[in-house]
Amino acid sequence: MKIKDLWEKSGFNYDDISVLFQNYNPEDKITLEMIEKIEDDLNDIIDSQVDIYNSDLLEWLEESSVNADYVNRGKEIYGSADDIYKEIQQGEWLYYEELYNQIIEDIKEILEDEGEK
Repeated sequence: MKIKDLWEKSGFNYDDISVLFQNYNPEDKITLEMIEKIEDDLNDIIDSQVDIYNSDLLEWLEESSVNADYVNRGKEIYGSADDIYKEIQQGEWLYYEELYNQIIEDIKEILEDEGEK
């Protein structure tokens, strides 16, 4: 399956998929090796998605009440930060980590179902 076909077949959010495959051409065929490379680069990918401006962090927090749960869980996992904005960043980082790991696992299942190993 090509990257561009993944959006249609999976129902994933286009923006989330495009972030994971930003270093590839949409015409490229998805392989397990490609997925492994994305997994290796996942921390850098997540870092690039976490907001750095306070107004953007507050906007992310306001988008959903679930995001406050991510902030609280981030504090439990990573500890309390020096200020509230860093704690929001921890929550946002956790959010993207869970999101992208779930997408990667789903892509692996799709590849297995299609017999692409």
